[in-house]
Amino acid sequence: YPVDRTDQTGAPDNYYGVAPFDGADFTNEDPTYWGMVDWEINQFAANGLVLVLDPCFVGLIPSDGYLQSITNSSASTMFAYGAWLGNRYKNYTNIIWSLGGDADPATPGLYTNLALVGIGIQSNAPNQLVTLEASRFTTGGSSAPNGGYSSLDALTVAFGSTNASWLNLNWVYNTFSTTQFGASTNYWRPNAIPALMGEDWYEGEHSMTPFMLREEAYWESLSGCNLGRIFGNNAVWTMGGPENTLGQTWHSQLTSSGSLQESYLGQLISSNSFWLLKPDLNNAILTLGQSSGTKNAVAAMTTDR
Repeated sequence: YPVDRTDQTGAPDNYYGVAPFDGADFTNEDPTYWGMVDWEINQFAANGLVLVLDPCFVGLIPSDGYLQSITNSSASTMFAYGAWLGNRYKNYTNIIWSLGGDADPATPGLYTNLALVGIGIQSNAPNQLVTLEASRFTTGGSSAPNGGYSSLDALTVAFGSTNASWLNLNWVYNTFSTTQFGASTNYWRPNAIPALMGEDWYEGEHSMTPFMLREEAYWESLSGCNLGRIFGNNAVWTMGGPENTLGQTWHSQLTSSGSLQESYLGQLISSNSFWLLKPDLNNAILTLGQSSGTKNAVAAMTTDR
């Protein structure tokens, strides 16, 4: 998150103690702060890496992020913030914008204002990709249906429709045991758009073993999340921040078993026409031994065979 209020030490200030805004949230963007963001994006671009950036992480409760600021901000403020982002970063080719972040679609006014940020971004950067991270839980603490809301699930709850001109990637968001279901249902749903597993269960959390990490990786990639997945490791995503429960440095986890497994998966999937993969929903390929639950075996084949 380039703009984060909870998961880094001293948030919302960055490592150097610089705040993202010099006035009310989403206004008066600090030039030093955003100059540092520019530098970081350029470093990633120089190394051929794409960034998924969340410009205002929401959170399920006010202390988690910008939930209150977003819902309390005017429509004009949220659109203007998105337009500012789009104008500043319109020439970058290594950015995917991710709006939301543990964002409960039933929260009054929240998705209306998040949509305005997306509309604002694309008003100046129409060729950049925008997705939406919803939530696995509600603000009341109960679990979301089927293990978590995808972007399209959340839009249906918030607006009664999946129609959103600014959304062009579907962020699927599930628990370990429900990732295969989430990937397949979002592949086959009406008005589907390209999907990725934006978040599942991470290495170093939920007692995940190397085998379990492999399971969810292949379930997702072969069940409908044709764009792939974002692999997570507790020490890496926290970057030494207050949520590091693994007790390891992020550097040490670059060669963890999960990280190495993910590199093998990436090499395998990208060596084929992964964008043509069609899940074997009716078991025409895998005719025996499918099993079920967390022992489920899956297969996929490209549409050109």
